[in-house]
Amino acid sequence: MEGRYIMIKKFVLCAVAGLLLSNCAFASDCEIVHKSVRFYEKQDLTNVCNLYNLANEYYRNKKYQKALNTYEDIITLNPQEERAYIKRAWIYSECKNYENFHREYIRLVKNIPNSAEGNDRLYWFHKYITEDYDTALKYINKAIELTNDKNFSYFYDRGSIYEKMGKYKEAIADYTKYAQSDDEYNYHAYYGLSRCYKALGNEAKEKEALLKWDYGYEKNKNKNKLTFAEKVKLRYSDFNAKFHTYYLY
Repeated sequence: MEGRYIMIKKFVLCAVAGLLLSNCAFASDCEIVHKSVRFYEKQDLTNVCNLYNLANEYYRNKKYQKALNTYEDIITLNPQEERAYIKRAWIYSECKNYENFHREYIRLVKNIPNSAEGNDRLYWFHKYITEDYDTALKYINKAIELTNDKNFSYFYDRGSIYEKMGKYKEAIADYTKYAQSDDEYNYHAYYGLSRCYKALGNEAKEKEALLKWDYGYEKNKNKNKLTFAEKVKLRYSDFNAKFHTYYLY
């Protein structure tokens, strides 16, 4: 009976999809207004903005599976709704359900190949999980292309891949771009530069890069420290995540 209900629900959602596509195209402009779950459950749930607000209220009330289901309703209405995939992925990540976190970004790029964030996350997955650097490079190159070289942190990411591949000159070029950017954490690039120069046997450049990294680290180290309240919040989130890790589907 439950399976039949889900099928009927999906049929109804698909039936109204054509009517809603014009609204879906502007769903990124939806205003998120905090009200109650009950309030949004009584609204027109063929309206994408209402669905986003309902999903947000479920999330605020820690009804994570209902939030996930509501974001999935949005995707059913319009598979091009990038934000819905990302929201689902964030919920899985917060609950340390990493398998489904990765799955959402795979779905995102499959349905929206020109998603910069989707390509960025798949770069991360192939670099750190599968250690498939060629595939990781393909995705980060796509992310750089989609952002017109304006997201300088992507150059740090690509530099780290080149370094792993032993392409130190290419890595140095990308690390240098990031180091020269206005990004708050650009000093991290100097540590990567020092490793690359060491691999190339350039001791003077290695030491110079290390000094610049040390200066940047000392200047920013207080920003990296957690307050007592933040530590408590982190411990609570870890405890909360343990309950949901295998519960969410």
